[in-house]
Amino acid sequence: MPLTPGLRIGAYEVLSLLGAGGMGEVYRARDTSLNRDVALKVLPDLFANDPDRLGRFKREAQVLAALNHPNIGSIYGLEPSAGPSVLVLELVEGPTLADRIARGALPLEEAASIAQQIAEALEAAHEHGIVHRDLKPSNIKVRADGTVKVLDFGLAKALDAVASPPDASLSPTLTSPAETRLGVIMGTATYMSPEQARGLPVDKRADVWAFGCVLYEMLTGRRAFAGEDVSVTLARVIEREPDWNALARAAPASMARLVRRCLQKNPRDRLRDIGDARLELREALATLGQGTAEPAASPARHHPPMTLVVAVVAALAAGAAGTFWLTRDWRRDSGSPGAASVLQPLSTEINLSADAPLALDSEAADVGYDSTLLDISPDGRTIVYVGLSAGTSQLFVRQFDSFEVRALDGTQGAIHPFFSPDGRSVGFLTNDKVKAYSLATGSTTTICDARVAVVATWTGDQVFFASDEGRRLSRVSIRGGTPVIAAQARDGYRYGRVTPDGRHVLVTFKREGISSDFAQILLVNLETHEAKSLTADGYDARLTTNGYLVFGRSGSAFAARFDAERAQLDGEPVPIASGVRMHALYPHLQLAVSGAGVLAYVPGGDVGIAEVAWVSRHGDVEFLGVEPRVYGMFDLSDDGRRVAIHVADNRDYVLIHDIERNVARRLPTAEAAGWPKWSPAGDALAFTSFAAGQPYRVMIQQIDSDRPPVTVVESEARLTPTTWGRDGRLTFYEFPSNRIGFVTRAGEAAWSAPQYFSFSGSTHDISQDGRWIAYADAGDASGGGISVRPLTSGERVRRISDAGTEPRWCRGCNEVIFRRGNQWFGAPVSLQPDFEWKPPRPILRTEFNDSPGPSWALSADGQRILVLKRKEELPRTRVRVIHGWLAGAPRPH
Repeated sequence: MPLTPGLRIGAYEVLSLLGAGGMGEVYRARDTSLNRDVALKVLPDLFANDPDRLGRFKREAQVLAALNHPNIGSIYGLEPSAGPSVLVLELVEGPTLADRIARGALPLEEAASIAQQIAEALEAAHEHGIVHRDLKPSNIKVRADGTVKVLDFGLAKALDAVASPPDASLSPTLTSPAETRLGVIMGTATYMSPEQARGLPVDKRADVWAFGCVLYEMLTGRRAFAGEDVSVTLARVIEREPDWNALARAAPASMARLVRRCLQKNPRDRLRDIGDARLELREALATLGQGTAEPAASPARHHPPMTLVVAVVAALAAGAAGTFWLTRDWRRDSGSPGAASVLQPLSTEINLSADAPLALDSEAADVGYDSTLLDISPDGRTIVYVGLSAGTSQLFVRQFDSFEVRALDGTQGAIHPFFSPDGRSVGFLTNDKVKAYSLATGSTTTICDARVAVVATWTGDQVFFASDEGRRLSRVSIRGGTPVIAAQARDGYRYGRVTPDGRHVLVTFKREGISSDFAQILLVNLETHEAKSLTADGYDARLTTNGYLVFGRSGSAFAARFDAERAQLDGEPVPIASGVRMHALYPHLQLAVSGAGVLAYVPGGDVGIAEVAWVSRHGDVEFLGVEPRVYGMFDLSDDGRRVAIHVADNRDYVLIHDIERNVARRLPTAEAAGWPKWSPAGDALAFTSFAAGQPYRVMIQQIDSDRPPVTVVESEARLTPTTWGRDGRLTFYEFPSNRIGFVTRAGEAAWSAPQYFSFSGSTHDISQDGRWIAYADAGDASGGGISVRPLTSGERVRRISDAGTEPRWCRGCNEVIFRRGNQWFGAPVSLQPDFEWKPPRPILRTEFNDSPGPSWALSADGQRILVLKRKEELPRTRVRVIHGWLAGAPRPH
């Protein structure tokens, strides 16, 4: 029985739907008697109408309610006023473990800590005779303080028919964004023990198996058993072994041994008691905490050949200036009889100079959120990166067999470095140029003008570069001249790197929305312009000279063999590096790869995944109670009570979060929605509705009303609401037409036809009296400066800052506030009788990295800002290098 917000069930007031799955629907509700939020789980009608099931369920729930453990989500009881099919549960905030793993493999210490808490929860349940039977990452929550909560204990047993084979469709699963594409059944089958998959009776050893699957996934970032459908997955559980080599690369021997003991297919050979796993994990944590080196799990060792010794010496030299370690033993992996030997990867970490850190989201005006920071030479011996020196970006070079980090003179303002095919020169972009630096002569030359280009490739004697937010591809001779169009702008396209033969370009194709985690990677022929899809769920691809496609997805880098003759992938992509710094919104990943078998990347994971936090002018930080997700634009209501957020996980939608009550609900729209903007009274929300093959529409939804939203304007070009005026006028921006339009209310549900005027700025905001527009000049991703002009006329422009972006009018403090990187500035202004201003001054700075995002909001009094934040500090002086990454890549069939 579906519940609606506001419905009262006994002492509980339903607030919002949290999720749904085979187990039923789960709602957030308010316990009015104890003044706390709880979760109400409504069981499916299949169970509610079966007296035998309900009887077993009630008896099992009574046993479960007796569990009292800090790592177990509590069951408070059954709500009698709604019948026995509504279960009252502890509401556990925070992401699921599935959400966390979706960003890549977990660090060893974090994985061990989470696993130990899971083991403690299972041990406590087993001591009460309770078997979970459906343990998996989506049933495990990780709170902000690191506390783990295991949910849905024993409910699978309570709801299953007696002596019947396990029915995956009845799994007590609450779907999460990380599982949506695979489905509830798939997620359950992956963690079933072999005896459970065969329909045999199960005991606590089934939980031990599932625990091993979860630990394997945390350590490697991949599932131990996965297939195209349920039958294939169950067959692999019964017949196949996990990829033990992947585990050996990721974990020390003790943890790998524990996983193996948990994943023995015969229950009699399996670890019998989860308490033993807890003890082994405690020892592993102690070892990790002491920094004791432990050999990786591996088969028999072999003496390395001379070429390998040379590689290790070079890696030691590279690591001498920073940190060095082996992620696994150097050894050969024959793969199959008769196959050529393949060396296993060696992972090193180098520390860059503190005087030349990576220009990560820096205040340098020429380094934007989508800036590529590094490249590696074709021979795999040299890395070039964008660093900060004297407040501006500049190229630095380091050879892996040297201690020296050397600045390249004449490369100030550089972004997006790219090596020439022979490795003797480095091309790079600036705000408005394509340039090249000769490593032999030390001279810099300008190739051509290129305004706000985002990526470039050097092939033969030509340079290809993408501009206009990556929507257009141009080419130019390396000797200079006027660029010519190589591929026209296309909606949804972001042109990337050109293939080594210069005949094709790789494209990130977003059919709708802002996140690229669910984009396609296309291969476009530059002669015929024919496009062919290579893979979904990925972005920012590059093709290596030895025939591998490498791309980003959810915090990891993936690789697949590329069949050039058929222009398609040969086999499924596999992860080759986890925790790679990337951004699904823009999209790009900070990784460079050489066909010579060397890969370098900046660690950090997907920085598009962030939390929302208040930051005051005094530096105080307060996180809102919203889960870390991929967020886009958001807007704060004038009264400061609610924030509307564009969320882009498995689809685009608008989330309305009540700050005071700490509850959230989705804006009920059938199509994808984003770019929200509150009306001055907070009673209506303007947003953009969009779907593949449909025009963009600006719509207005009356909040707390059952009436459907009203369409006020539509266009084939992208529309984004920008400002509501006090007179009820709504302004919107149309891209790439680069014009501002506005509509005015013509009745209760009617709006005037739109009026337009041209506008060439980038980010902008309109004063509440509707007379003035503050905007960032269309210079680069960080803004070319902040100016103010009358909205609809070409009168004199007032330039209030030479650098900055995203200006906001402060309604309560008479300032125009804007940002430069992690610092915000305020320029005092007066609008009457004419616009006047004073020089801007810094008003606040964030002390830990904010997640690069296209949005921030200002409190009415101007004393706090609402921003996207990452809690962990991102490294600015570390680069990870994997020598021999091809060993972890898929082999041709």
